[in-house]
Amino acid sequence: MNINDIKIISISGFDIMFDLSTFFCMMIILSVAYFIVNFLEIQKLNEYIFDRVNMELSENENK
Repeated sequence: MNINDIKIISISGFDIMFDLSTFFCMMIILSVAYFIVNFLEIQKLNEYIFDRVNMELSENENK
């Protein structure tokens, strides 16, 4: 058993181990992916709001 390993469960002599360095690496990769997806969604929302504001401004100018 390594210092980075955590024993999750032991069933009849079979141990399930969890490596902390792998866990942290996976969390960083998932966090970067989550950040990218949310950034793209915020950009899409920003464009939608900009288009709506421009549409309302053009409607008010036509009146």
